[in-house]
Amino acid sequence: MSDQNATVPQPSSTPQAHSSLGGLISIILIVALVIIGALYVWGQRIATTDIPEETNGPQPTQQVDNGAVQPI
Repeated sequence: MSDQNATVPQPSSTPQAHSSLGGLISIILIVALVIIGALYVWGQRIATTDIPEETNGPQPTQQVDNGAVQPI
């Protein structure tokens, strides 16, 4: 009878798999929120940044009815 008492039942692996799956889902959600927030801030920064005009480059020209080329 001592052989029957020596056997220790093994715990089920289901709770461990469930807890690791929940942690993985939490990490994925946090990373996704950080990425979405970064893209939002980046988009706001691009929208408010003024594009400097070129002052040293060639100026565009426009033709007038008499055939002369006039700067814009």
